[in-house]
Amino acid sequence: MQAAAQDLIDRFGLSLFSGEPEGTFLYHASDTMSYSGVPNILIPLAISVFIVLNTMIGAVYERKREIAVYTSVGLAPSHVSFLFIAEALAFAVLSVVFGYLLAQTTAKLFAETALWSGITVNYSSLAGVAAMVLVIAVVLLSVSIHRKWPERSPSRM
Repeated sequence: MQAAAQDLIDRFGLSLFSGEPEGTFLYHASDTMSYSGVPNILIPLAISVFIVLNTMIGAVYERKREIAVYTSVGLAPSHVSFLFIAEALAFAVLSVVFGYLLAQTTAKLFAETALWSGITVNYSSLAGVAAMVLVIAVVLLSVSIHRKWPERSPSRM
């Protein structure tokens, strides 16, 4: 009975009361799980912001002739920077969608293996949505940081 109760709380995260000859027992998933909190994601978040920022700076540097053409035909610098923001937002949304699909596919493939036995992955939870919003926010944050840096005119690049 104890093994079946332990298996149920490990799989589904249930609180389970069990009446046994020795007495009534409470099996709870919090005994087997630990939560580490937000401080553990701050350094990876900062690293990802700098990686995306570096990518955006590289995109601007590689496209300086294109930027010069845009400004020479009359686009304001804010319009040119909006093109980069729109491009970054499109990449963020695409990466979130493809990452979600890849996570679902990987979880489905690994679900039957011995490595993941007893693990139930729930990507449709609020945590999954929060991760998607966090990715889009990181991309927009890095683009806005890049936008606030002093711009050099295309003629001097």
